[in-house]
Amino acid sequence: MNEDGFYIGYHPSAPPAHARRLRGVSIGLVVIGLILAAGLASQQVPFVPAVFEVGTEREWTGWLREEPVPILVVALPGEGDHPFALSSYLLVGSGKHGARDAVEGLHGQLARVRGTLIHLDGQTMIELTSDGAIAALDTAEDGPIARREAIGRVTLQGEIVDSKCHFGVMNPATGKVHRACAARCLSGGIPPVFLVRGEDGGRLHLLLTGADGRSIGRDVLDWVAEPIEVTGHVERIDSLLVLRAEPDTFSRVP
Repeated sequence: MNEDGFYIGYHPSAPPAHARRLRGVSIGLVVIGLILAAGLASQQVPFVPAVFEVGTEREWTGWLREEPVPILVVALPGEGDHPFALSSYLLVGSGKHGARDAVEGLHGQLARVRGTLIHLDGQTMIELTSDGAIAALDTAEDGPIARREAIGRVTLQGEIVDSKCHFGVMNPATGKVHRACAARCLSGGIPPVFLVRGEDGGRLHLLLTGADGRSIGRDVLDWVAEPIEVTGHVERIDSLLVLRAEPDTFSRVP
């Protein structure tokens, strides 16, 4: 028997031949692991640049609107009389709750709003703080009239997402892995958004409402998180694109 190749577990070191084999196997396993990790990483879709400023509260002053969804409209500084010189912030509550109760009866009211900013691709949202988030302000000044521009009838393919998670609270917040969460958010009053992806990787976000402009969050739960085709009318309301369509006209994309 060659004693140099015989390894006893309680010895402080392995025989030279045994140690060389172990080093070779260990190095080989490390190299294989690195190759597999690089391969898996190359197949991953990068996160979208969505932001949720959790822990940071801000204040905004603007005019409240109840329809088509709760919105704070803020005048853009230095824009003069440009017809769309208003920035629209969707309003939502904490957790999986909308903000309709918080703005009820305050349509057209100038107010100071406190909350946390959520944003993606120029789409902005405020998660209201739990207490005293909206303070109505006394003013004799009339609020701005909503500027509307009809863009036309369109047929688009995309995915219905819940705006709060998609704009920054969760990342990623699309596809079937997010379906259950999105359904709960929409059921709680979070506005649905129709996400259209361009061939160049760009994204188009359209607030989704019924053909008459009503809220349809609960009506689209069966269509969430899968590729669908929607035909409807698009209009711009201030800085917000709105797609008006009826759920019974939706169709799934093979």
